[in-house]
Amino acid sequence: MKQTVRIFGLMAALSLLCAALCGCGDNTRTITGFGLNTVVSVTVFDGDEASLSDALVLLGELERRLSRTVDASEIARANRAGGAPTAISDDTAELLRLALSFSELSGGKFDITVCPASSLWDFGAAEPAIPSSGALSEAVSRIGYEMVSLSGNTLTLSGGAELDLGGIAKGYIADRIAEQLKAAEKERAIVNLGGNVVVFGGKADGTPFTVGIQKPFGASGETALTLCLTDGAVATSGTYERCFTRDGILYHHILDPETGMPASTGLSSVTVITGSSAEADALSTVCFLLGETEGMALIEERTDTEAVFIREDGSVLLSSGLSRGDGFVTVQ
Repeated sequence: MKQTVRIFGLMAALSLLCAALCGCGDNTRTITGFGLNTVVSVTVFDGDEASLSDALVLLGELERRLSRTVDASEIARANRAGGAPTAISDDTAELLRLALSFSELSGGKFDITVCPASSLWDFGAAEPAIPSSGALSEAVSRIGYEMVSLSGNTLTLSGGAELDLGGIAKGYIADRIAEQLKAAEKERAIVNLGGNVVVFGGKADGTPFTVGIQKPFGASGETALTLCLTDGAVATSGTYERCFTRDGILYHHILDPETGMPASTGLSSVTVITGSSAEADALSTVCFLLGETEGMALIEERTDTEAVFIREDGSVLLSSGLSRGDGFVTVQ
């Protein structure tokens, strides 16, 4: 078994048609597949292959409930309901409550009703188009987390609002997989859902795992820094992940809900390290949208939460609980 495990925030775009289970030396086992529109992998270190298969089953179940692009999902049904109440599962209700708390925390910068605007952008197209100002104006009129009403397991969307949980769902699912592995008495594991990473237990020799923070606009797997982490979650929001350039202007997928346009905050990426992948996922987007000053102030207010901000010029800003070595960042 390798003594260092590197997990890169931006994985190569692989087209895996099915999950592949393979041994990685000694009792280490990794299952890799495609879900949530990205490459996903789960690694355990005791040779239990059943727990890995169960992890992908759980991922599939949650994706079918939470993805707005899965026609039969609870989110898609709510978006089509035209304001009528929609019954949702406990999982979806739990995630919505958490997501709404971050909408409130960020003063609406993180807004799960951004769907009318995000659906206008297709960053994966061969020739991506910039939406018209009229289309964006109409879309923005239907954005506002205040239009989401959640009462128990009943969801109601008013004012033409539609949900897009892309800023938090992967993190939530990563947490759930990690919880399932712990319940199955796995002592050490790595969950990587397209760069939303959860680790626990550390390596066999008692040293931390290392998680690579992608260098913005570098080659896939080229790291800006490497984070040492035994237990916790890491998530990154960056302008380099889904983007295109037109007339010298970079257009990326992190949208300002007030304009429907890509946010411009002087940052290329924000990486958040905390105990929950869902929180890291949401906070990385929140901090990017708030910008360097307000975003770092928010991180410093929260216990057991750290962040790495990478500016557009490539310089790095660390939160106070991190120390930087020769290419490494350590949680103090």
